[in-house]
Amino acid sequence: MLADDISIIIIDDHKMIANALGNQLNAIEGLNVINVITDATDLKQKILNNVPDVILMDIRLGKYNGIELAKELSNSNIDTRIILMSGYNVGSIPKIAGIDAFVSKEESIESLSNTIKTVFRDNVYIFPHSTIENTLTSSEINILRLISEDKTRKEIANTLYISEKTVSNHISSIFDKLKVRSSVGAVVKGIDLGLINPTL
Repeated sequence: MLADDISIIIIDDHKMIANALGNQLNAIEGLNVINVITDATDLKQKILNNVPDVILMDIRLGKYNGIELAKELSNSNIDTRIILMSGYNVGSIPKIAGIDAFVSKEESIESLSNTIKTVFRDNVYIFPHSTIENTLTSSEINILRLISEDKTRKEIANTLYISEKTVSNHISSIFDKLKVRSSVGAVVKGIDLGLINPTL
C-alpha cells in the first residue's frame, strides 16, 4: 500500500463475490481495499470507523436499498465517493443525488478500476447515458411501487387522487421506458434498478 493509493470499502451481501472483487481490485496498482462489508446493519457507523476514498456498493443489499443507503451516507457529509453496482445491465440511468457513479457488474475489472480512479481523482460523475425516454418521473416511480404492492389500477387511482385513465397512461409510459410488456416485468426491472424494494 502506498500513501496515494485510493482506499476502497466494498459493500455487498454476497460474501464470496465481495471478497473476490476485493482481491481483484487489490491486485491493481493504485487501489487498496481496506474493508469488505457483507452486512449493511449499522452501515454508517462501520463507514465512520474508517472512512475510505471510495465506497463500492451493491444496489441490492438484502432488505436494504443501496440507493437509499447511499443517499443517507451522502447526507452525513462523509468525505467519500460512492459508486453503486448492479448485476443488471441498466443500459442508461439518470444521475442520482448522492451517488458519484453507477456501474454494471458485467463490466470488466479494468473498466471498474478506471471508473474508481476517474471518479476519485477527477471528481466527475459517471452514469450510463440518460435520456428523457428512459427516465422515470417521480409519479411513475410511485405508481411502479404501488404496482409492486399488488394494487389494481382503480386502487392506484384512488391512492393518488387521479383518474384510472391517467394511471393507465403512466403505466404505458413505464412499460415503454423499462422496455417490458407486463406489470410483473416492470416490477422485476424496478427491483433490479433499485427503484423499489422486493417484498420481504
